[in-house]
Amino acid sequence: MSREQALSIAGYIKPFLPDSLPLPTLAELDRVMFVDKEIRKTKGQWEGMVIGALNSHSILVFKKSKFQHNGQAFELDAATKDTSGDIIHAVDIKRIEARRDIHKRTDEIVNKGSHLKAAYPKANFGAVIYYPFISEHGNVRDRLQSPHIDSVVFAGASRDSVVTAVKLLLGKFKCLKS
Repeated sequence: MSREQALSIAGYIKPFLPDSLPLPTLAELDRVMFVDKEIRKTKGQWEGMVIGALNSHSILVFKKSKFQHNGQAFELDAATKDTSGDIIHAVDIKRIEARRDIHKRTDEIVNKGSHLKAAYPKANFGAVIYYPFISEHGNVRDRLQSPHIDSVVFAGASRDSVVTAVKLLLGKFKCLKS
């Protein structure tokens, strides 16, 4: 970056900054940003592991997909389509790591499932969920009781746990490799 570009950027940012900022505050901000980045990286790797397991154990190919319903755009973490382009199987992959997030995340899953089924009534919709509070899985499953959700499975952080959950889901979708 040239000196002129750096000065231009600094001139733009400076009005948004306080007159002074203690060094410990900057160090704490740096630490928090690093931790946040690492958490997001782990979540992304886990989602990739789930998609990899779906594709390893399915007779179909799953990949990210989008659909529209009622003027809204939705993204599916993993989906398969038939030859006409209609979604036939869709999977929402969620890592829920805090109890306080469970209501919001389950509502998101139910909402996405209802929109998918409205757009593609014959599609199967399922969720693969990481939720570390095993004793509460029943409550989560109860919150996800909906005619728009065909399967809910829970997976841990390990590859074996993900594979077991994915095989259960694919079995319900009737696209598990023999």
